[in-house]
Amino acid sequence: MFTRQGFGPAILLLLLTTHAAADYMYGYVNQIEDNHFSIRTRFFPEVGFDITDQTEFRCHKERLLFKTLRVGDLVDVDFRSTRHKRDAVRVKIRAQKQDCSSRSQSRAGP
Repeated sequence: MFTRQGFGPAILLLLLTTHAAADYMYGYVNQIEDNHFSIRTRFFPEVGFDITDQTEFRCHKERLLFKTLRVGDLVDVDFRSTRHKRDAVRVKIRAQKQDCSSRSQSRAGP
């Protein structure tokens, strides 16, 4: 059983890890708009994320632009929640290294 001194840090650790886990999702991209995209997860049919100037897109170690994101991509999304929206912070595209290379080369185009 926890002592009174050990109980506080244990609760704090539980709260911090639960909060950190709540700001991460993964799923398949099912909709892309101007500054917004949505994913389909195992438990939620549609979860939307807003794109900001600070949003970072990655595929393996390569940085990409938002326009290289495709419907059907499997992505990991780290985000910040506010009262009415979710702002994507980091979006990692889970793709083959070869596909990442072709996307990074195509980002220089129109």
